[in-house]
Amino acid sequence: MSEAVIITPVNTRNFTVKGKINCAFKPECNEESSSSEIEFLVVEIWCKTPLNVIFLGRGITNEEGEFSIVFEINGAPSYLVNGKIENTFLKVYYKGILISGANPYVNDECCEPNDYVESCYVDNYFE
Repeated sequence: MSEAVIITPVNTRNFTVKGKINCAFKPECNEESSSSEIEFLVVEIWCKTPLNVIFLGRGITNEEGEFSIVFEINGAPSYLVNGKIENTFLKVYYKGILISGANPYVNDECCEPNDYVESCYVDNYFE
């Protein structure tokens, strides 16, 4: 007696997010801000659905502040609409400390940068 093999096709989609981070710093001992690209920042991309916050992927900046995050999504989750992922946000970590991008959907408030980072500008795009 042979067993039936059920094959379920999986619709896998690959995504690449590329960007560049430029951070403006304002040390406590100095009144002037300086702007710089920082290598080894950890950049994470997250998706907010009505019920969950979903981790999608992670990348690390190079010496020019550039990063690339590659991830794949299987099937057809509700947050994938017409091949695009909606309601995404980035989190940026420096030496394990979150410096930008706390969940912007918590209590419908936007997070402020911490005391060490005046702002971080992220240019990114999906491929």
